[in-house]
Amino acid sequence: MSTHGLISEELKLRLEKEGLEVADLIAVPSGADRMVRFRTLQEVLSEFETTEPNDSQTYVLHIRKQKQPVQPLATPAHSDLQSAAADGIYLANGKLNTEYLLGNAKTLFFAGDFAAARQIYSAITQSDDRSPESLLGIARCLEAEERTDAALKAYDDSILYHPSIEAYRRYASLLIRNQKDQQAAEVLERALLLKDLSEKSRYDLHQAAGNACFRAELSAKAERHYRKALEYHPHSDGVATNLGTLCLQQSRVEEAKQAFQESLRVNSANEKAWFGLGTAELAMGDKTSALHAFAKSLEIKIQQPQAIFHLVKCAYETKEFARAVTLLRAYVDVSPFNPHLLYSLAGLEYHLGDRAAALRTARTILRIQPTHEEAKTLVSLIENSV
Repeated sequence: MSTHGLISEELKLRLEKEGLEVADLIAVPSGADRMVRFRTLQEVLSEFETTEPNDSQTYVLHIRKQKQPVQPLATPAHSDLQSAAADGIYLANGKLNTEYLLGNAKTLFFAGDFAAARQIYSAITQSDDRSPESLLGIARCLEAEERTDAALKAYDDSILYHPSIEAYRRYASLLIRNQKDQQAAEVLERALLLKDLSEKSRYDLHQAAGNACFRAELSAKAERHYRKALEYHPHSDGVATNLGTLCLQQSRVEEAKQAFQESLRVNSANEKAWFGLGTAELAMGDKTSALHAFAKSLEIKIQQPQAIFHLVKCAYETKEFARAVTLLRAYVDVSPFNPHLLYSLAGLEYHLGDRAAALRTARTILRIQPTHEEAKTLVSLIENSV
């Protein structure tokens, strides 16, 4: 795991306890000269000032390696117990100084020395002190070392002795990253049995479990989790959109449309909800409304091949070309050369009555792909009609 990832993850965990969250964490390029770094920092701060709500706060962190990194200390022999106690490893009664060792393990972990940190966590657990921090620490170190199977077992052990929301979340997240969605859903469902969970935690767990079930094609369970999540947070456009997509896959088109409309009522800038609504409208035979919805989706995020395909199809069938031409031009400007899309654009321009633009587009196709027969035909049609 990168330093950037470790910092972001630890900040998230600590801030969640205070009801806060990390809005963004952007690394300033370290290899550039001083002016480039300064300009990057200015740009980031300027972006935050214009996009973040009034109740947010921006901080600047400067992270560097320790000049003298803390090294793991070996367990002393009995004869050296007094010296080890003086160093802080052992207490006066001969037991391990768990608090001190946990501090050293955390320092080593965030310095990137995962193996050394894991040794300390393991030493604590082997001393009959299976503390939540040491068991979870072993799992996190194994995950950071990319020893996935061992990390999964360690997370399971951590939950066995000390079930905690953090352990469940990390366990499920690792399963999801390894495409074990059904197992992840089961872990998240176990987490929901924990007592004293906040409403936000229950919402997050139901949403994550719903997504995992959706990917695992467990539709009924996914829907139950989505609806439970909406009970805790009725104004979640993301969950409503996912629920709409699920209903759409089951041909429950009217329910899907209602879910997408609710999502857009909460957040009109959700391009996935607009795309879903367009798909629902298309399934219901309302091609004009579908065209509008696909266009709205593309106006928010242009790089959507499926939305472009449906937009062009709806434009030809409804004979409404202007909006489709504008969006298709924007799409081809940022996409690799695609003769089929360019020919669609040329055809839309021709039907819109802009023959000069259609001729330019068709000739562009032929410069790159001289054998494109449809483009040749369109060029001849336009030139012979002049």
